[in-house]
Amino acid sequence: MSKIKAALLGILSDGKWHQTSELIGPVCKSCRTNRANVSNTLSSLCGGHHVVKEHITGAKHNSCRYRLANEQAGFGVSPIMSDFNQLLRAARGHHGNDMVLP
Repeated sequence: MSKIKAALLGILSDGKWHQTSELIGPVCKSCRTNRANVSNTLSSLCGGHHVVKEHITGAKHNSCRYRLANEQAGFGVSPIMSDFNQLLRAARGHHGNDMVLP
């Protein structure tokens, strides 16, 4: 894992929403790199379903905010199916294993 990716995931690990400026500035300073490299890495993390990106409506510029995804989508599992499985587990609760017959 690259230093930039590790720094981005470290900031996002608190589970809160962070704006673009809150991510790019500190990562550029800690990794001693330029904004383009951090932006490219952030965009690849969003495309790989590691990070959730949301556009902020009503902002002057095209602002976005980011947070770490609750559940990672693996190979062959779409983010929508991952969310659906999480909802099923929450609805079933601790009785989820009682539905499976031996």
